[in-house]
Amino acid sequence: GEKSSMSSKEEELLMADMARFAREKQIDDVVKEAGRVQQEESETLVRLKESIENGLQYTFLIMMFALAWFVLSIILNAVGIPRSIELWLLLWPTFFQPALGIHMLGCIVVGAIGYFKNDDDDDGF
Repeated sequence: GEKSSMSSKEEELLMADMARFAREKQIDDVVKEAGRVQQEESETLVRLKESIENGLQYTFLIMMFALAWFVLSIILNAVGIPRSIELWLLLWPTFFQPALGIHMLGCIVVGAIGYFKNDDDDDGF
């Protein structure tokens, strides 16, 4: 037969290198998968934050409408037309206060998401 050009020592070293390469490839694959999962989680967090911010825009408009209505009602009440302020006071605890609470909660959640997202970015991941 044909004589092998590699010694048994060289073959052992080659096999050890191939085994090491396979382990490193597996580790690289696991790290890449973890990075992909973290990227998906980050994208989900960004979409959630954007959705909440869109909702905050609407609640802000509701608060501006309530403020304008309140100022107008005070002026109308001063001129002798109390119906507007009475209706506003009726809606304050049932509509405007809950809307204000939702707006404040949304602001806190968006701020917390932004804080923790920036904190994660600082870690280098």
